[in-house]
Amino acid sequence: MVDNQSSRVSRNIASSTQLQEAGGVPRQLGLITPTIDVSSHPNTTIEKSFFGTRTTTGTGTLVTLDTDKDFYLTNLSYFLQCNVTADSTDYSVRAVIDGESQRLIQIQKLSLTATTITIEKTFPFPIKVDRATAITFPQAFTVGASSVSVTVQGFFR
Repeated sequence: MVDNQSSRVSRNIASSTQLQEAGGVPRQLGLITPTIDVSSHPNTTIEKSFFGTRTTTGTGTLVTLDTDKDFYLTNLSYFLQCNVTADSTDYSVRAVIDGESQRLIQIQKLSLTATTITIEKTFPFPIKVDRATAITFPQAFTVGASSVSVTVQGFFR
């Protein structure tokens, strides 16, 4: 059993749950587990996608983020299909988080193998991506071809 001694915690629980602080927030929390719902938000939700065939190394841009709003990434999907002639390849999705370019997913394919891969990620806690940066999907290979579909979802706050 948790014994709540903090008036600040009581106020936060009361405001989040809309309980009356005088009698609504018990000191002995016992079976009550305070949580804060970060998934409900009155914000602008976006989904950006790319689908196409690539035959050379390059970096695609899914979305360039605003300078005046924070963007929170909630979902990411990547579909890849390569023909057998594609050499060793490297595919990823990158975003700038806390000033550093971070690889959110990475796929590597061996030479002379036909490949089909699907990756879907849902982030239980939205990831804040730095303002005025881009979410990109670089690819590195020299021969062959691949079909790629990349989608990101998130919201601006």
